[in-house]
Amino acid sequence: MSGVAPKAKLLSVIPIERLKLLSGSGDDTPCVGDIIQLDQSYTDSEGLAMVLAYTLNEANKSKWHLEVYESELGPNLE
Repeated sequence: MSGVAPKAKLLSVIPIERLKLLSGSGDDTPCVGDIIQLDQSYTDSEGLAMVLAYTLNEANKSKWHLEVYESELGPNLE
């Protein structure tokens, strides 16, 4: 195991209620095509597969926390 967190391309606009700003001004919400870092998989109350994910700023620090459905992600870019 490499110890590097997997990444994937965001394929959908994520509703604001599934985003949490961790640092910065918040005027650059995650967009379709952004590469995000994947963290933990889980299932929602309906049994659908979801992933906790993060965007990173220039200093490689977490900027946004996202709750995304696996269907909103492209293949892993590990």
